[in-house]
Amino acid sequence: MSLCWRSTGPTAPINAARAALHNHRTSIPKSKDGAVDALRVLRTARAQAVREQRNALQLLRMTIVAAPDEVRDQVRNLTRMQLIRVVAAWRPDVSNAADPVTAYRVGLKSMARRYLELSDEIDEIDDLITPPVEALAPQLLARLGIEIGIEIAGQMLVTAGDNPARMTSEAGFAMLCGVAPLPASSGMTQRHRLNRGGDRQANRALPLAVVSRIRMDPKTQAHVARKTADGHSNSTSSDAPSATSPARSTTYSTPASNTSPRRPYRRTTPADSSATPAGSAGAVKVQHPTVERP
Repeated sequence: MSLCWRSTGPTAPINAARAALHNHRTSIPKSKDGAVDALRVLRTARAQAVREQRNALQLLRMTIVAAPDEVRDQVRNLTRMQLIRVVAAWRPDVSNAADPVTAYRVGLKSMARRYLELSDEIDEIDDLITPPVEALAPQLLARLGIEIGIEIAGQMLVTAGDNPARMTSEAGFAMLCGVAPLPASSGMTQRHRLNRGGDRQANRALPLAVVSRIRMDPKTQAHVARKTADGHSNSTSSDAPSATSPARSTTYSTPASNTSPRRPYRRTTPADSSATPAGSAGAVKVQHPTVERP
């Protein structure tokens, strides 16, 4: 029986069950019984706190735009942290909450205090995340730096899981991260398209790793300089050196596609048709029908 694998569509559950019964396209799941799973939970809580902090800041600024002039004049030309600390230190008279100016002051103070509380929460979670990442991925931190390396290395560890041996190849990890190009060739056109699947958080962390290595790693800097001298753009030059495995820290280039030169198209005319050997590939002789005139 032929197994036609389709991940989408109405027959996807049936195809998945058949593939599992025949031990086809199966994979080993994450064990979730070690320090990496604890790191995943901490990173989830931190990501939620970061989202709420960003929403609080956006809501604060939008509320200031619609506030009365008396309120806006007090927070004009302030930086982000100056704005947060000035507004959080306000002491409005809550007994007159029916007044629009007082209501704006109370609301803005609440948003600013929420932003500061979330900042303290993020700092506390960062203090809990740093030790396990330093213990599990010291080589990756040495390459990326301690500042940005905690975020990248933590995400790579979470993507790999507590049992990274389940990934048998670097190509499999690249597919898991969604950075492996997918073939999208058509006819004589050979091309690839971006991979929209995989772990999108790992896909987001890899460009940060590339930027960090461009700043710190001499091999990556030499690679980008060589590609730029060849006429490539900055985005194309920085696509190749990416860390596709937590244990791999050396710069490498993605394998290029087959770029062998093709024979130029040549139209065969009756004048040189005799020089073309019979049965040669690509030589087409077109004869137009002749009409005899009386």
